[in-house]
Amino acid sequence: MSASRTSQPFRKALLTGAAGGLGTQLARLLAADGVELILLDRNEAGLEALRAELANTVATEACVIDLRRYDELEQRLRELVERNGAIDLVIANAGIDHPMRMAACDWRNLTDHFATNVEANFVLLAVLIPRLLAQGGGHVAAI
Repeated sequence: MSASRTSQPFRKALLTGAAGGLGTQLARLLAADGVELILLDRNEAGLEALRAELANTVATEACVIDLRRYDELEQRLRELVERNGAIDLVIANAGIDHPMRMAACDWRNLTDHFATNVEANFVLLAVLIPRLLAQGGGHVAAI
């Protein structure tokens, strides 16, 4: 017996870091499956180009935001959720990586890493997890 997909697994996804390499590919794959998209990134030009590319395929909303601005992120997420209704897939893909040798590491350079890669995800989840639970479920992937 072979496995075949009998129904669309997700209807609407929120994806952070959408304008980056991996984020763009994830958005394209989701759009190809007919998943409506809410795309977040701080790269306005890249985000708009992706939104324009995918808009003829699926409903796509783009939100330009720097995830390190936590209060603004929280407010914008609440607005997005109110406007877009049920979101059944959250992909926390945004991240930065500027490799450093530990022997020459300046801890001050790590604050952006932690702010983007860790702390912003806590804001994201603090807003979205209660919403997912209230609607009866959903999926979260953190990259």
